[in-house]
Amino acid sequence: MSKRSSALLAILLVLSLGTCTGALAGKPVDNDKDGYTDNKDCNDNDGTIYPGAPEVECDGIDQDCDGVDSCGTCTENDTQPCDTGELGVCQAGTETCTGGAWGACVRDNDPVAEICDDGLDNDCDGATDAADSECLTCTPTENPEISCADGIDNDCDGATDGADTDCQSACVPVSDLNHDCLTAADYPTACLGCHDNGPAGGQYGAAFNSVHYKWVGVGEDMTNEPNTDQGKLTNAMNTYCINILGDWGVCGTCHAGRGVKPGNGDDVSNVDCLMCHNEEYTLARTRLGDGSMGPLNPTASMYNKPAAPTRTNCLKCHAFGGGGNGIKRGDIANELITNTDPDYDVHMNNAGANLQCVDCHSFNGMHKVSGKGSDLRPTDFESEVSCESCHNNKPSGDGWSHALAGVRGEPDRHMAKVACQACHIPTYGKTHTETHRIWTKHIDGSDANCSAAAPCPGHPYHDSNTEPLVPTYKFWNRLSDNYLLGDVAQINPDTGNTLQTSVPQGDITEGNGKLYPFKYKTSEAPISTDGKIIAVDTWEYLKVSGDITTSVNQGVANMRAAGITVGDFDHWGTSDTYQLITHGITRASTIAGCVQCHGVWDINSDNMLDSMGYALKGAKVEVCGQCHDGSKKMPRDHERMHGHIQKGSGIDCLYCHDFTRATSRDLCSPCDPACDTEFADTNPDYPHQCP
Repeated sequence: MSKRSSALLAILLVLSLGTCTGALAGKPVDNDKDGYTDNKDCNDNDGTIYPGAPEVECDGIDQDCDGVDSCGTCTENDTQPCDTGELGVCQAGTETCTGGAWGACVRDNDPVAEICDDGLDNDCDGATDAADSECLTCTPTENPEISCADGIDNDCDGATDGADTDCQSACVPVSDLNHDCLTAADYPTACLGCHDNGPAGGQYGAAFNSVHYKWVGVGEDMTNEPNTDQGKLTNAMNTYCINILGDWGVCGTCHAGRGVKPGNGDDVSNVDCLMCHNEEYTLARTRLGDGSMGPLNPTASMYNKPAAPTRTNCLKCHAFGGGGNGIKRGDIANELITNTDPDYDVHMNNAGANLQCVDCHSFNGMHKVSGKGSDLRPTDFESEVSCESCHNNKPSGDGWSHALAGVRGEPDRHMAKVACQACHIPTYGKTHTETHRIWTKHIDGSDANCSAAAPCPGHPYHDSNTEPLVPTYKFWNRLSDNYLLGDVAQINPDTGNTLQTSVPQGDITEGNGKLYPFKYKTSEAPISTDGKIIAVDTWEYLKVSGDITTSVNQGVANMRAAGITVGDFDHWGTSDTYQLITHGITRASTIAGCVQCHGVWDINSDNMLDSMGYALKGAKVEVCGQCHDGSKKMPRDHERMHGHIQKGSGIDCLYCHDFTRATSRDLCSPCDPACDTEFADTNPDYPHQCP
């Protein structure tokens, strides 16, 4: 099809859709009539594929939508013979057998020792577990029966399962996953007994090695010292508590450990699994007198009722970052636990979808969580959380199906450069959120001038919103320039008068990012004589004296003790940060539509997009004069102006703006001599900024 034919077809499509009046969300559909809608079905075009469907092993297709093509009886972390003549191993986190194909094992060629309590004939000699001669060498011990339902005399005392006195009490061994017997005295010993095994130490070892626990990892998405270890445990800086240096006591209360700071003599037993796996425990957890983390008044139900993580588990920490509910993230607040307002958050709505955090932020088999914001340095699990993961009726590219779902067609052509959140999160800070922090005053407005004789510790003063805020919009290519402890502070080029701590990278140019919504936040920052941001000792400020001078000077001492060269305090500056907004999706029916970003479609008036780089590159008469003489009547609005894209081969943006879309839209560029024969560029000296 020629470009001209494509253009005519596009015009007809637009005419058939009418004018832009907003958007209504498309309802989930069941295309293949298998009982599962497209937001749950991993392939809604095949009626044999749906959650729970019978799996055809090893055919390269995931029929039951569990993420893997099951093969044989191999399960995660299982090691057993899986073919004729060769030992195979089931890879962790998969159901894939490596080392050969599935088949019947042969004893002589599969020299595997018998495992005496797994119900399998591991060495293929025809005898299983206790019936195997390899398992008949044990002697009676005082250890309890390992399992009360496996048909094996595990402790070799002559009694099996229910006949063993170990199995005749109300509580059976923990290995049978009967958590009802667990008490505070069993934590974490009993948990470690079952979950501290396998590759990388089992679940405990996996959690111990995650960024969620370590608070540090490779900053592969950072332009500042890329691919080096970065994180809030060490060198990350922000506009809230600045840096953790000197204050593990307060900052570490939301760490996924039991009190010991990572790297300071901790081991897997310091992982606090109940922080994520029991709501009651999570809500009661606090810093105890001995420095450990746990509940002041433990109850049995905190330990014997483990469950999958809920919003309550996650929000106990993530909603209270920065020192209070909603303070830090702007799009996350404690209200999400009980929310029933679809316009507060349509996904985390108890009266609607009622999604849990882990429904989107999935964990892989190594306890690594997917997704991260623009201001977070390390990546735990390299898997982007995207809207398309659930809304797969809107595939990416130039064929988006807003129109097919009965919604206006305009959103479809925006998707290459506009993220879903930019349209579907019109406001943030719906509870409240901090917009500016002042360290020289306490939260009550009093000056932070205290003394050892008259201490007055408290939270720093902050400005916050009383009404929901409109995000700041920036193009982001998934990379960020984030300030690190000890850097010389740089002026933020976007604001011109503040010191940048986190700036998303990307711009309007072709292929360099999508438009995303951000929270923009500033803070007072102490600056040293050598131009570095000083990490205020927040323990001194929040818990000891409350004096800002003492806290800043102690911060200088902390930095020097950590081997960082830094001068004395010199003056107060202003630091700023951009934070990605991804939560708080509203109903599509309440979105304002085109005017949300385009405002008044008047060429003579500036709108939000003009300030982001979409403004004409010169006076209208000069821009239009490239092709038209002065007698040409100018289009009165942007809609008619953009009709130029449909003329002939299509006029590229660079004729009128300082950026191009020539490649992505297959348009004719003023920098291409071949276009001179089609479009009359009467002023070739007019700047086009050709590469």
